Amino acid sequence: VFTEYNFACANNSKWVPFLGFDMTWAKLDSDAFDADSIALGLNVGVKYFIRENISLSFSVGADYAFDDVFPGGDDFQEQINIGTRFYF
Repeated sequence: VFTEYNFACANNSKWVPFLGFDMTWAKLDSDAFDADSIALGLNVGVKYFIRENISLSFSVGADYAFDDVFPGGDDFQEQINIGTRFYF
């Protein structure tokens, strides 16, 4: 489950900052350890619109799991996302 809030900027601005929240089911299956957990995440980023319906996006985020399902047995997993978004 993912939701995102886009902040309103000046009318002619091609830059749109956003804040995203997500909830996922994380699962770890290995020879030594099996675990399931709910993970909650937060993402902060910005989109740059190159056309009216296409944007480039950049965000940083972190997920927190209530059990040890991330590599290294850590409860937090950090990430950097770079991508494109298409709007129809």
